[in-house]
Amino acid sequence: ISSVFATGTAQEKKLQEKMIQLHDYLNLRKIPMELSRIIRLQCMHKWKNSVFSEEEILDDFMPQTRREVVEHILGEVINQVAMFKYIANTDFLTEITLKFRPVATGNQSMLQEIDDPAPDLFVVLRGTVHLIDEEGKVIGQATRGTAIYENELLSSLGEAEEEDT
Repeated sequence: ISSVFATGTAQEKKLQEKMIQLHDYLNLRKIPMELSRIIRLQCMHKWKNSVFSEEEILDDFMPQTRREVVEHILGEVINQVAMFKYIANTDFLTEITLKFRPVATGNQSMLQEIDDPAPDLFVVLRGTVHLIDEEGKVIGQATRGTAIYENELLSSLGEAEEEDT
């Protein structure tokens, strides 16, 4: 137990040191306050979750226990996303949700440009994400519980083009 406590304390100190370095960097570069807030949120989420490899720990659990732990941690997110309700294979769903990483953005932030490849799946937990065409026109939106991925973006664009013709 003492070695676990010492490791936790060392990891907390490491996180504090990284946050201080980030603070100094943002001040030195005179990064605007709103952008600094977003950067701090993103880094804090990433650094907090990098203290240990959750996947490695969960690999040692029996499949049922692994599913229960993931459901406990991410159950609210899983229940919000309509497409997850149709996945009957709970092991597959568990593996997908273990890949989740938090992303915090501010107003008017761009998640992805039109020509960028879209390897990521985004799940909207708060707010609204607008799908914007090349002219800046809103062609769709995603709200809480919506999963956004490349196929959805392409099909949304196709529907918008069909409506225009």
